[in-house]
Amino acid sequence: MKPKLILAILIIPVILGLCLFIVIGFIKQSDKKYLEKKNFQLIGVVVNKNYIESGVGSVVLNLTKSNYMEYNPDNDNRRRYFCKISNDRAYIIIEGINTISIGDTIKIDETRISLYRDKELVKSSNIFIPIPFPLSSKIFDK
Repeated sequence: MKPKLILAILIIPVILGLCLFIVIGFIKQSDKKYLEKKNFQLIGVVVNKNYIESGVGSVVLNLTKSNYMEYNPDNDNRRRYFCKISNDRAYIIIEGINTISIGDTIKIDETRISLYRDKELVKSSNIFIPIPFPLSSKIFDK
């Protein structure tokens, strides 16, 4: 093979990887600003969970505390979102669905989501806002 062709084959994936890294960084910063603006403060008990794919799933919480009585992300014209709140329930798309059990408590504090079991912290992480996928709107209709 010609050296220029080999060089091009090696450089293209590096450039694409760098572009992807920059885009993901921008998306995460945008998500953080959105979450800080919305300032979600809620606590709820898991009453249902569904596996979607790749460790991501949806949970339904009976809310015990919330600063939102209703929240529909469609009203914000967002294509990417992680929850909907309606009728004292929160419908959340969440990572690590396999570690969540019915009866667990989930607390959302602005940009953080925490999982508690028997009042003990199991895990805490930044809120996951998934890329748009066709199932997301159907999940919230259940």
